[in-house]
Amino acid sequence: AGKPIDVSGEMPGGKKINGPDELRRYLVAEKLDVFRHNLTERLLTFALRRGLEFYDEGPVLEICHAVAKEDDRAVTLILGIVKSYPFQYRQDPELETAHK
Repeated sequence: AGKPIDVSGEMPGGKKINGPDELRRYLVAEKLDVFRHNLTERLLTFALRRGLEFYDEGPVLEICHAVAKEDDRAVTLILGIVKSYPFQYRQDPELETAHK
């Protein structure tokens, strides 16, 4: 309605940020491992079409380790998900019904 968007915020712990550039710098400098883990969980959840279970944590950590080792390349993340045990052996009820 003609008003500017407030892009400021405060992170847990009190760190103040102002805009997406500061948010990116904050995440890279202080929370990269947490961000990487969360992104991996979210993308794997999407790929599996189900929520993650406790037994998915091992593959998530393996993918995160590979991604960190490869300088956080997106291709490493995507390939890690596609090559992961949960993705390779997922069961999709819709696909099973379609093949009958």
